[in-house]
Amino acid sequence: MNFVSHTDLSSRPAMGSESDRSLTWNYARAHFGKSLFWHSGELTFAWYLTEVAGLSGWAMATVMGIAMTVNALIDIMVGRHLAGIDTALARAGRTQRTGAIASALALLALFAISFMPPAFRPGFALATMLAFRIAYAVYDVPQNSMMSLGTADVAGRRRVSALRLVFGGAASVTVAGAMAAMLALMRTEDRRVAFAIAAASFALVACWTALALARTTRRFSAKLAALPKEALSGSDTVRPTLPLPVLLLAMFSIAIANSIFTKLEPYYVSAVATTEVSPGILMVAAVLGVSTGQPLWLRFFRVARKPAPHAPFLLMLLALALFGLLAPLGVVGQSVGAFLCGVAEGGTAQVMWTALANSASARAKGRETQVFGLFTGVAKLGIAAGAVAVGGTVANVGHSGGAAAGLLATMVLLPMPGIALALLLLVLARQKAG
Repeated sequence: MNFVSHTDLSSRPAMGSESDRSLTWNYARAHFGKSLFWHSGELTFAWYLTEVAGLSGWAMATVMGIAMTVNALIDIMVGRHLAGIDTALARAGRTQRTGAIASALALLALFAISFMPPAFRPGFALATMLAFRIAYAVYDVPQNSMMSLGTADVAGRRRVSALRLVFGGAASVTVAGAMAAMLALMRTEDRRVAFAIAAASFALVACWTALALARTTRRFSAKLAALPKEALSGSDTVRPTLPLPVLLLAMFSIAIANSIFTKLEPYYVSAVATTEVSPGILMVAAVLGVSTGQPLWLRFFRVARKPAPHAPFLLMLLALALFGLLAPLGVVGQSVGAFLCGVAEGGTAQVMWTALANSASARAKGRETQVFGLFTGVAKLGIAAGAVAVGGTVANVGHSGGAAAGLLATMVLLPMPGIALALLLLVLARQKAG
């Protein structure tokens, strides 16, 4: 991938040549396609199961918790299977293509739940959710591992981390816009059809971009195979990297926090919406914050006098508090607070994914896919835990207009300990590393 810095062109000529720029953009587009599925899960699955398919809060939590836990285990298995394979980049391209097609089919089945007789919906929901999460693991891990397999230096990995978050943010805006339109539909029958149309559209984009990436990685791998081994040597500057256990625990706590905030968002905006468009404004504001903040974070980390990975986490704690203060003021306050939360979330994601790619490249040569599989597996366990917390909140607090205050308090307060723990872990680890 064309992610290396200009100073590295001599040591990795094929990786940095202009002719290979297509791999960079095919990777970004494929990440957009994959992110349509990911953000569908984060923004819509919980709400769809309770509000369209008619499951109870605890039934939704059980289905999502079991499925995400299985997804986490499959992530680890896929990473171990792909680790150490000589043609790693091409193999990753082929595997993510297979995962994309399987995920698309499972997503279509998942959004057909509401067309089933009510008595069959819980069982069908669990079966299709498991199928989707298993397929998504085959899609997700190989594509994520390309952050290490297709880059050559720290600067390149930071750039691709920002690039994937920008394209992922664009996918999140797309899903949030679709979700906002569905929230505005009052009839359940209309929502059923809308979800089916959205699923078909997302599936087509994901499959098309995954196929394009698979073709490009095959051509790129053939070009690398023709180079002498000395041209493929790494060009990283020697520097401390964070231990993998620290990254795993930090990511677990962040995933719980983000899962709670994101999954409660559609319930809250439905409870407080004063017009049909206000839910859309709030949800789009949050995901715009993730995307638009990436260039700012990239420049911030480039010009900082010393590493400052703690900054996004501190901003996240502040943004959550501001959201709690501003949200009761109306849609403008909610949108400003949500945008700041999105900017902070994007910064924490850039820190974590860059740190993971650096650690995998420096500490796990030949086992990058295994490391990425473990990382995403742990993250999804955190998301599963967050889904259970959301299910409990919806079941106990409710999600009608009278529950708005309780939903807001949960969205603001419950994620804070997870963000604070991740911040503490990273600061202590960096101090120890020097």
